[in-house]
Amino acid sequence: MSHIVSRTSIRSSVEVPFWEFTEADNAYFTTAYLGTGKSLGRTLTVSEDGFSEVRVNEWESLEAWKEFSSDPAMLPRYNERDTYNTDNAIYSYVEHSN
Repeated sequence: MSHIVSRTSIRSSVEVPFWEFTEADNAYFTTAYLGTGKSLGRTLTVSEDGFSEVRVNEWESLEAWKEFSSDPAMLPRYNERDTYNTDNAIYSYVEHSN
C-alpha cells in the first residue's frame, strides 16, 4: 500500500522564499527514489496568495519513506531546512496517510 507524506509550510511574508532542495539534491532524489520506484511522484501546490505551499510525496510504502527520512545523504538538508524555516518565521508541519 502506498504511503503519502504532505508537508505544509506557511510564511508570514511572500518576500521570504520557501526553502527548497538544491538541484543536486533533486538529482539524487530522482536517481535514488523516483528511478527505483520507491517514490511514486511528488507535487507542489502554492496558495493563490502565496503565503502557503503544500508538497505531497507518494511513496510505494511506509518503509520506502522511512528509508528516505533516514538517508544519510539527506539528513543534513533536513536540518538546514528546519534552521532556515525557524530563522525566517516559516511554520511547517507534516501529515502522513495511506
